[in-house]
Order: sequence, then C-alpha cells, then structure tokens
Amino acid sequence: MTSTLRIPQGLHLQYLGHASFKVTTRSGKIILIDPWLEENPACPDGLKKQEQADLILLTHGHSDHLDRHLPQLVQKTGAVVVAPPEILRFLEERHGVSTTEAMNRGGSMTVHGQKITMTLAFHHAYVWVDDEHVGYFHEAAGYVLETEEGLRLYFAGDTSVFGDMQLIGNLYHPHLAILPIGDRFTMGQSRPPTLFNF
Repeated sequence: MTSTLRIPQGLHLQYLGHASFKVTTRSGKIILIDPWLEENPACPDGLKKQEQADLILLTHGHSDHLDRHLPQLVQKTGAVVVAPPEILRFLEERHGVSTTEAMNRGGSMTVHGQKITMTLAFHHAYVWVDDEHVGYFHEAAGYVLETEEGLRLYFAGDTSVFGDMQLIGNLYHPHLAILPIGDRFTMGQSRPPTLFNF
C-alpha cells in the first residue's frame, strides 16, 4: 500500500546537496538542516550563500554536516542553532556563537513555532577544531521536526540502521523520513521494508 505525501500549501522542502536541507514554512520561517554549503560540491552555486535563516539543526560535527563558515552564517542571520551539547560548546567557546539552544536525545522543544525532537542516531562524531586537530567528541543525533503547518519530518542524520527507528515512527508518525544511504560510514541502501510504521 502506498500513499502520496501532500506538502501543505506554502511550505517548501529544498535539497541543498549531500545531507543539507532547507525548509521554508508558510509564515516564512527558514530552517536549515546540516547546512554544509560553501565547500559542498553537490550544492548548486546559487544556493551556497544563504541570506536568511531562523533555525539551524545540526545532527553532528563532521565537516560535511558542520560547515566551517557556519559562525558567519549565524552572525549574518541571527539563527538559533540546535545541536548536541558538545557542538554548541565548540561554537560558543571557539567562535562566540551565542544564539544556541541545547537539548539532548529524547527531548523536545519549540523554537520559532517549530517543534523539534532530538532522536537517537548511531554514529560517533567529532569536530575539526582546526586544520590538524579534532575534538569535542560526541554521538550524533537525528531530529523529528514538526513545522507550524503540522508536517512532521524525520531527519535521521548519519546513522546505522537501528530498531528504534520503528519506535520513532510509532511515537511521532513522521510524514517523511530522510535517511542516509551511503554505506560504509552510514546505513546502506537496503533496509527491511517493515522497519518504518509511518
């Protein structure tokens, strides 16, 4: 049995390449998920510079999810950054980013009218502190984002497949799941067809 996803009128979901997405709500709120833009070869040239953002969700600190130009983007837009606590500590200590909202896996909060729930992901991660050193080690996360229009999106981030994905489906009933299929470093392209009960 298949169903057609109907995006609420006035809401836009845009793929920015690799694992980066942009959600624009009906009221004009802009949410960026893992915005690796300027050095992302899969991001179209016209989208590498984002002029507006209200909310940024980071699943983990690897350099293909945490853009090294993110502090400048936050300074320009005033966006609120939601991420695992170690990433926020890095952004605060090393770059003076102050518009942050800490949370942890299992928690939910509402920012700019959008409900965010941080979920499990199985993927060890770190932040490139400079060109030669890594630090701020952490476990990655995923998100269920419920927009002000009521559309629920599950962004798994980088993860292996795990049984609690079914629980995420049962608890939050996402309309759309965005999953990694890279293999080797994340889950592969195949998965049991009954894993998700959306």
